[in-house]
Amino acid sequence: MKLSNMLRSRQNLLCPIVITLNQNQSFRIPQLVNELQVLSGCAWITVAGQDIILTHQQMASIPHSRDGAIISSISQEPLVFELRHKPHSVIFGKITLFSPQKIKEENK
Repeated sequence: MKLSNMLRSRQNLLCPIVITLNQNQSFRIPQLVNELQVLSGCAWITVAGQDIILTHQQMASIPHSRDGAIISSISQEPLVFELRHKPHSVIFGKITLFSPQKIKEENK
């Protein structure tokens, strides 16, 4: 399955996606991604005219940019990173949310 198809699915948007790049490989980060964590290796991210360097276990918020963001592996070790999408709160009309605890109490 193509990464772009996985990111279009609302169900998969909330799941982190792990990607591996070898030295000198690059990847365009999809616009829906707003957070990235390096699991191993060293990453060079270019976004909105800024360069960000991340190493093992470091995390960065990816700002929305018209030109998108590019991540590259800059170490001999493969770069393994996780893409995440934090859902934004959008309210259409009146929505009531119930926790599982509240539902159990109401059904007693």
